Amino acid sequence: MAGKPYIPMYVGDWKKEPGIQLLSLEEKGAWLELLFWMNENIDRGQLSIRGIPLSMIHIAKILNCDTPKAEDILNKLIATDTAGFDEETGIVYSRRIKREAGISKVRSESGRLGGLASGKQRGSKQEEDGEASVEQNGDIDSDND
Repeated sequence: MAGKPYIPMYVGDWKKEPGIQLLSLEEKGAWLELLFWMNENIDRGQLSIRGIPLSMIHIAKILNCDTPKAEDILNKLIATDTAGFDEETGIVYSRRIKREAGISKVRSESGRLGGLASGKQRGSKQEEDGEASVEQNGDIDSDND
């Protein structure tokens, strides 16, 4: 799994989210279980594996319930706009986890590119320093003649 060891949970956001307030206690618990799973998933923030949506059987296993119950819960999460649903792919997702995963990816790539550029600068400076040392050694040798 490619998730993070934590999930940012903002109590105020949870309490203020209208869709969540329309859920039963059971549905809220199911949404938390799905959020935890999506946080650890390779496709962070999605109920999919490598772009393929999870089947209702798999979602039922995550929720530890039967398939009709899982389907009812998932439909309620989508109907209340608590969970996102991509009609093109059929993937259910968490907007927040997907957004934060995207930001994390951009920051990681930027940091890597910055590190590469920094390494190139250091490398060229070391080359210049190395040439200076050779020149200095050459000068020293010529002084000894």
